[in-house]
Amino acid sequence: MMAICFFVCTLIFIKNSKSDKIEPPSITAWATILLAVILALATFIANGKSIFDPDGALFVLNVLGTVSIFTVLLLNKKRNFTVSSKDKKILTIVPFIVVYWFITGDAFVSNLCLQAILTVGFILLINKMIEIQKKIDTYSFWICAFVANALSFPLVYSAQEVNTLSLINSWRAGISVTAILVTMVVMDLKNKSIVKN
Repeated sequence: MMAICFFVCTLIFIKNSKSDKIEPPSITAWATILLAVILALATFIANGKSIFDPDGALFVLNVLGTVSIFTVLLLNKKRNFTVSSKDKKILTIVPFIVVYWFITGDAFVSNLCLQAILTVGFILLINKMIEIQKKIDTYSFWICAFVANALSFPLVYSAQEVNTLSLINSWRAGISVTAILVTMVVMDLKNKSIVKN
């Protein structure tokens, strides 16, 4: 069911990317998210977990969904390659996490750091909406992402032993997507009140 939701999200994103009404999101923000989800999967596996476990599937689906979205952004004719100073600062943090992981072998703490980077990637998306005073995508895409994330909780809690990394990943994603949806609603209400005045 989650895989279907991720697939539908990607189809919605492809459709939206062709619309002139929607501002294309920053490729840098999605590149940051992509790098972080790939490294999060790697640290999850390095922490002795299997991708064939139900909670391992969550990390794999995160990577597949993000790769699809990033590919669509790269193929989009009106792609946005701007790199803000905030984006640059975040991108410079990632190599330090990787170095920390290789030196200490502490995949668990590395994964937690990557979850923090994913959160920052979502903050960049929210920040862009605030800067341009416009939605960066449609409600259908983010509601689909919200549903996919909501479906992850039964998987995480149904495991014989609840995996802390999977739990943190699910809660982090849920809070991030909810924050984006709330920002979109606020932007819409604000823009409607400006039009009325």
